[in-house]
Amino acid sequence: MELNEILKVAIKGGASDIHLKSGLPPMFRVDGALVPLKNGERVMPDELQKIAFSIMNPSQRARFDENREADLAYGIPGLGRFRVNVFQQRGTVGIVFRVIPFGVKTIGSSACAQGDREDRPGASRSRARDRHDRLGASRRRSPR
Repeated sequence: MELNEILKVAIKGGASDIHLKSGLPPMFRVDGALVPLKNGERVMPDELQKIAFSIMNPSQRARFDENREADLAYGIPGLGRFRVNVFQQRGTVGIVFRVIPFGVKTIGSSACAQGDREDRPGASRSRARDRHDRLGASRRRSPR
């Protein structure tokens, strides 16, 4: 699966972070839990390195080569923006994307304005289950 497709699935599923680690399928952080992409293939080290280098400009690449870590931004027109950390750990590249919303939420759309919904038993659990279903992810909690 291509990077932009992974990010698209993550955004539609309400993920706040996307973790790409060598040897594992893409992982999404949804409501604090890491959930794997359902039927996601493991990302191989060489593929992950290609992805990392494809989203870096020359100065970011030089910073990565020097420090084994680089922070950058990545955007997909019409879909979203991401804060990105590319790092090397145990000899392989890892990437974490943090979703940056396009707009500023209004007070009416914030969790504070929906407080009365939070009082309903199971409300947040139900929303989390809906997000997991949109991701096509299993409901098993993964350790952080």
